[in-house]
Amino acid sequence: MSDQQPPQDPAQPNDGAGQQPPMPPPPAAPVPSPAAPVPPPAGGYGAPPPPAGGYAPAPAYGVPQTPMPQTNNNAIIALVLSIVSWAVCPIVAAIVALVFASKAKKEIEQSGGWQTGSGFVTAAKIIAWINIAFMIVVLIFYVILIAFVISNPGVVDTYPTYTPYNG
Repeated sequence: MSDQQPPQDPAQPNDGAGQQPPMPPPPAAPVPSPAAPVPPPAGGYGAPPPPAGGYAPAPAYGVPQTPMPQTNNNAIIALVLSIVSWAVCPIVAAIVALVFASKAKKEIEQSGGWQTGSGFVTAAKIIAWINIAFMIVVLIFYVILIAFVISNPGVVDTYPTYTPYNG
C-alpha cells in the first residue's frame, strides 16, 4: 500500500513517475529604469501615485475608501465673526455672522452629506443673537440713563464749580 500514489488530475501533465513537473515562477513586474521620468499623478493634486506593477494597493484597515466630508467654509467664517463681534463692531459683525450662517446652512443641506459644519452654524447663530440682545439691552440702559440725567439736572451736580467769593 505504500506504493500507491494519490490520484492525479487527468488535465495535469504526468512525467511518468507519478509526479507533476514544477510550476514556473510567476512573471516579475517590470521595473522602471532610474533615468525614466516619473509622470505626475493621474488624479491631480492629492491623488495617490499610480500603483507599482499595475496592481492596485490593498485597502488599509479602518481607512475609508471615499473622500471625507469637508467643513463648510461659510460656517467657519460665521462662527469666527460671531465671536469677533463681541470685541469689534458688535451689531454689524453679528448681523454679518447671521448672514454667513444662513448661507452655510443652505449649502450644507444641499450638499447631500458632503459638507459638515451644522454645529458651527448653530453656535454662530446662538452667539450672534446673544450679542445682539446684549447690545440692545445696553443701548436701552444708556438711553434710560441719559433721559434720567437730562430730566434731573440737580442730582448730577454733586461737584459744583468753583466760584470766587466777591463779598
